[in-house]
Amino acid sequence: MPENTTALPLVPMPPDAVMDVFDHLRAVSVDDTEFAGELAAAEPRMPELIVDVVERLVVPVTTVGERVPEPYDDSFVLNALGSVFVTTLRIWATAGPDTAEPLARIALHLITQLLVQDDEELADALEHLNAVALHQAIQAYPAPATDKESPMETTMQTATGTEQAAQTVEERERMVRAADYTELVWRYQGTGQEQTELAAFHSDGSALARAVGEFGTVLLTRHLTTVPDEHADCEAGYVMHKLATVTSRDLMRRCLTSDGAETAWSAARFLVECMQEVDQVSQLLADVRGDVATGQPATA
Repeated sequence: MPENTTALPLVPMPPDAVMDVFDHLRAVSVDDTEFAGELAAAEPRMPELIVDVVERLVVPVTTVGERVPEPYDDSFVLNALGSVFVTTLRIWATAGPDTAEPLARIALHLITQLLVQDDEELADALEHLNAVALHQAIQAYPAPATDKESPMETTMQTATGTEQAAQTVEERERMVRAADYTELVWRYQGTGQEQTELAAFHSDGSALARAVGEFGTVLLTRHLTTVPDEHADCEAGYVMHKLATVTSRDLMRRCLTSDGAETAWSAARFLVECMQEVDQVSQLLADVRGDVATGQPATA
């Protein structure tokens, strides 16, 4: 049998690709073939993206490497089967956009078999995978650098502890910046000082929009719609969680595909209106800043 092998790390998908492919998988999972077809028509790479999702599920559990310190014959058979399975799907994906739906159904079946427990739903597994993939994408494809920064190079190497710590600091700085910007939008009266501050924020519009999207996701899912533990199993709590998830996902999509400052402003105004509905703008901004200061994860 072949010697022990180690697969190269899979490069995360770009953020827009993550949003597109998981929207398509969700549509197929509820048999919304019309919307799924529209998504596939708008994204010619959809079959390839679906196979990318499958590969990220199959490779970690079939590849012979550090996961199997003392491989035996069956280990290499499983490795070969996983490789053949992914390669076959990738060849099929080249047949055209019509392969998107059947490939999606294969991916959904695989997710159901591998990840869905008896007390869970496929939708929950898709949301979890979407969140993980989007977080990895945001880390691997940072917003364009400003004039004061050097462009960051994408690497396939695993980040060291120092690099991971630097990423965490960068995430928190983005969150604080987004909170500061949202507060400025909330209090904005058009004074000379406010205009100067706003211009400074808007000088890096795309990065700002992305930061506001991340901030909005945390605000909506972790603060505005938090369900007390004693009500976690009630239907209203479940519906609230789903609404927050869908809303934050749409907000993040708009911010990731934005044209800059205008999107950041409209997203911040939306978040301010949400906070005003519960009349707790100052408190909610303070809560998010408190999470950042105490080391809570910067993304939901």
